[in-house]
Amino acid sequence: MNLCVLGRAHCFLHEHDEAIELLEQSIVLNPSFVQGYFALGFTLTCCGRAEEAPPIGAELMRRAPGYTLATTRSDFFFCGDVALIERCVEGLRRAGVPQGPPAARRGERAREAA
Repeated sequence: MNLCVLGRAHCFLHEHDEAIELLEQSIVLNPSFVQGYFALGFTLTCCGRAEEAPPIGAELMRRAPGYTLATTRSDFFFCGDVALIERCVEGLRRAGVPQGPPAARRGERAREAA
C-alpha cells in the first residue's frame, strides 16, 4: 500500500517514470490491492503511454467489477483540486473504465454494505 501511495504522489507531481516504477512494484507485491491498478492506469495515460493502459484497466475491472469513473470521483472526496480529479478520471476512461451511475459517497457505501 505504501508503494501505491508514494507512486500516486509521484504521478501528481508529474514524476511519471518514478510513479510507474513504484506502482508496478506495488502490484507485484500486493496484486489484490486494486488501488495499484487504478493508479497505474491513470498514470500511464497521463504520461503519454496510453497504449499500455487498457490491460491495466481490464485487470482493475476484473478485480473490482463494479468500479466506475463515478467511483473514482467519489474516492477523491478529500481532494479540492478538480483538475487533478478530472485528469485521473480521463486517464481511467482511456484505460477502459466505464462511466457508471453516480456513486454514493464513501459513508453511504459503507452503510449499504453493512
